[in-house]
Amino acid sequence: MAKRFVFRLPELRTFQRPLVSACLADKDVVCVASTQIGKSFAYAAALVAACWSDGPNPPFPSWWAAPSYKQSRQGQRVMYQITSSAGIRESGPKPPFVTNPPPPLVLLNKGTIEYRTFDNPENLMGDPIRRAVVDEAGQMLPEAHSAISTRRSDTLGPLWYIGNPGRRTGPFRRIAARAQAEGRLFSFNWHDKHEWLLTVDKARADEYEAFIESERIEIPDFEFRRLYEAEWTEDEAAVFRGVHAAVVGERFAWDKADSGDELLAIPRVIGVDVGQSNDYLVAIGMQKHTGHCDVMERFRGVGYPQAAIRLKAMQDALRAPIIVEENGVGIALCQEFDRLQVNYIPFTTSNASKQEIVLALSADIENSRVTFADMEPLPYELETYQYERMPSGVYRYSAPAGEHDDTVMALALANNAKRRSSFDRVEWVA
Repeated sequence: MAKRFVFRLPELRTFQRPLVSACLADKDVVCVASTQIGKSFAYAAALVAACWSDGPNPPFPSWWAAPSYKQSRQGQRVMYQITSSAGIRESGPKPPFVTNPPPPLVLLNKGTIEYRTFDNPENLMGDPIRRAVVDEAGQMLPEAHSAISTRRSDTLGPLWYIGNPGRRTGPFRRIAARAQAEGRLFSFNWHDKHEWLLTVDKARADEYEAFIESERIEIPDFEFRRLYEAEWTEDEAAVFRGVHAAVVGERFAWDKADSGDELLAIPRVIGVDVGQSNDYLVAIGMQKHTGHCDVMERFRGVGYPQAAIRLKAMQDALRAPIIVEENGVGIALCQEFDRLQVNYIPFTTSNASKQEIVLALSADIENSRVTFADMEPLPYELETYQYERMPSGVYRYSAPAGEHDDTVMALALANNAKRRSSFDRVEWVA
């Protein structure tokens, strides 16, 4: 007699159960959720259960669609665990889940789950599908949405969308709005996870709540609301809040002070943003122990040799290390610093490192850990500085078209130096 396999859903968190039930009712379902809350696990469990319920030799595959194969690894990992534990897995992706493209997951009933990416709509062509999970749906472009949706026109199967909020425009925002109007939208945030933890492990719930409060302080409000409260944010919006309240005191004219001025003795770090031909070179001095900025130099149309000499004079007066971009437009200035034996700390700029220091500065201004003297155009550039979420999901931070952000970046570099514990041991060296 052939061995019978009965698949039972893995244990679900309380808030996950209605979502999985809605999926198994063969409905289109949308889940907008905060980060690291278990939404991928719930969808993976529902997809495996639905494919097993199709019976022997189902004619159509199901899909797990994500922006890239790397972003589908969580789905691969969870479905491997579920199907292996249940004894219903015949073949498919396995640890360490680095094969691209991953092979389909095949169940013992020959149900098949294929992994597709929607970074290129051509990856979404092919035979009809029974159903699909669309992971990271906020990164889905209209062309990809159309391609995925039309794959189920023969079967009229459901699509299950999952994603973090972020974009007001684009297919996912419209899909979520329609699902909300029709009662098909599930929204989970950190409160749901916390309430569940209280029922299973109070100590862990307390640790999680403390972590959330730490995140509330450490990252900007708009990012906290998006990542943990599962709230929609604008495509383009101001990065910095509380700028007006952060303007405190007067600018210190270091070049006009005499050697006995007490302000010269305050430990500082100097952030330098290197301008191109149409931009300004900006240097901002931040007090290491208070986060207050009261020194700024801003000029353009000056060659790198002359700029290096001016910055060395600033460093000699303030006895402060300089942090400056070592790649891109900063290369030439760093070469001049080396020639003049200027004490500087190199910073490598990339999309990731820029985002890190900008968001850190936003959080510190918002929580009054950074203040600055009335040094125009710094307040103006901070207030107009924007983020834009690209279709790929990557954020771009910059000034509006025609504006400058040189003071913002100089301030962000100085703040990055102050934040890093290693800089507590960095002093000016003659």
